[in-house]
Amino acid sequence: MCIIWFNHPRALEYLLRHGEVYTLRARRKRCPDGHVVVRSRMGVTTRGIINYIGAVNLNDPIERSLLGVFVTKSGFKTVDEWVRAFRELNRNATVAYLYHVAIERKPLAVPGA
Repeated sequence: MCIIWFNHPRALEYLLRHGEVYTLRARRKRCPDGHVVVRSRMGVTTRGIINYIGAVNLNDPIERSLLGVFVTKSGFKTVDEWVRAFRELNRNATVAYLYHVAIERKPLAVPGA
């Protein structure tokens, strides 16, 4: 089991509200069994299932446009907004690894609950 951090509130909120989210990562995660512990700086901890979708060259307009299929379940309104948030968190990275994360159980700790 590996850990995946959600440091952007919009992605975390979408995951908690809908039970799933598509997320961009700067590094390829190695989770052989597909199980993850979801954590955030906002104090949320839960368990989930992670699936690798593929790598995306964010400087290639064709590859970047393919994110349009996933943006509706990312927590962001547009691909540009999603990529901008990813780059702000990841020092202007040019390659992103796309994952689908689904909550396996209810959060173990939710702030303000």
